Amino acid sequence: MEDNGMKGCLVLSRKGRDLGKYYVVFEDTDRYFVTLVDGNKHSFDNPKRKNKKHLFVAAGAEEWTIEGLRAGDQECMVKIAKLIGLQAKEV
Repeated sequence: MEDNGMKGCLVLSRKGRDLGKYYVVFEDTDRYFVTLVDGNKHSFDNPKRKNKKHLFVAAGAEEWTIEGLRAGDQECMVKIAKLIGLQAKEV
């Protein structure tokens, strides 16, 4: 089993214009930053770059998210958008 770091984790933004918005971690870019997707505005083609210390991990990574992100699957993007929509309604 390989170490995926934060890849696939559901995170909540704690700072910035996007405060309170949910994302899924697409990739660990370096020690301080990750790229994020939300299934809508930020997809595989246009991920958002954000400092790790401005994020709160709301849920761990699930296997389907890691596999979908690795494959660049558009169906995974739709599931991520639905997941984020459900999380936003719960808050």
